[in-house]
Amino acid sequence: MNRTSDLAPLLEKTPIVLVVEDRLTKEYLYAVWRQEQKLFTIVAAGGHQVVKGVVTDLRKHDRADRVFGLVDTDFGAPNSATWNNTGTNIFRSSYHEAENMLLDWRALEGCELNTRHKRSAAELQAWAVEEARKQPWWLACRKRLRTMQELHGKDFPETPGIDAIASCEDAYSYVVNSDWCQNLQNRTTRIVDQETLRTELNEAYIIYNGYLGSDQWKSSFSGKEIFRILLSQIHDIPRSEAREADVELAIAVGHWQRENDCIPQELIDLKNAMKQRAGIQS
Repeated sequence: MNRTSDLAPLLEKTPIVLVVEDRLTKEYLYAVWRQEQKLFTIVAAGGHQVVKGVVTDLRKHDRADRVFGLVDTDFGAPNSATWNNTGTNIFRSSYHEAENMLLDWRALEGCELNTRHKRSAAELQAWAVEEARKQPWWLACRKRLRTMQELHGKDFPETPGIDAIASCEDAYSYVVNSDWCQNLQNRTTRIVDQETLRTELNEAYIIYNGYLGSDQWKSSFSGKEIFRILLSQIHDIPRSEAREADVELAIAVGHWQRENDCIPQELIDLKNAMKQRAGIQS
């Protein structure tokens, strides 16, 4: 094996390596996939860009076809329709964040950690809805900020090869003639246009506020914020102190979902897609 990275030994441990953003996601997946846990090494990388970097690095080695990444969808588009395709190595589900899969009232009520106050599914759902009602304008703002960031960075020039730049004129021409630089003024005008800003904020708000009329908010809102509220009600601790407790509750919810055949279907599909691509029979 050509070991260009300290991470290469991970490829020898299990048939499949899955890189995720954080420890909560890692431990939750181990909980719901417990019966086939020996097939997976799940690595918490810390952020979606890091996930992509680790996957890219590991795919330089042998057995590269068994390395995948899972990132929060946030304000992007899910790609579950292409999970079985060889060109898709970074997976995005239909859930905004991993915590959205934990907004399962029956699992939260029935999990082994809900013992101190014995919160009911109805109570937990009511608290979650109350928290969700705070989010439409906040999500509209975040979505617009993401759009601005993507628009400003679109076509940003890649680092040139060393042989391409031998003088100040070469460097100047490379920058000023890039598509990014040529279109920067038009993009900046759109970004700072106040009418466009207000229009897009209002359009996003209407969409998010409409989700409150159905269960769509459970997958499209920030599950992380809502889950922390529920955690504080179950554990009776401040949200700011919930870093380790949130992982413990995620594990407990995952165990309940597995034992009661309530694992989110997309996690079943994800596991099966990776097994198929790794040549593992179900």
